Amino acid sequence: FQVLTGGAVPLYHGAPDVRKFLPHPDAAILLQDFKSTREAMHYLIRVSREENLYRKHTAWKRLPFSPGFRHLLSTTFNPCTVCETFARDASPVAKPHDRPRAP
Repeated sequence: FQVLTGGAVPLYHGAPDVRKFLPHPDAAILLQDFKSTREAMHYLIRVSREENLYRKHTAWKRLPFSPGFRHLLSTTFNPCTVCETFARDASPVAKPHDRPRAP
């Protein structure tokens, strides 16, 4: 899902129920939606050339997230969340900048 934050439109092949885990059903291009690889290739070329198609697949950024995606965000391990929690934590665990420096 990190590719979505960079503005890319992922091409996905895998679990048939992936749409319920996307921020929006059009947030990715699913190979299962095409009759052939050739058809998918032609669609990808169109997306790269036609602004309206690219906007269709990135409109999710301006819309509320799907319930499935919101749930996924709340339950998935996220390294950034771990770091943010650690940074806020008042525990006595040494942080990297607290390490003694070599003489």
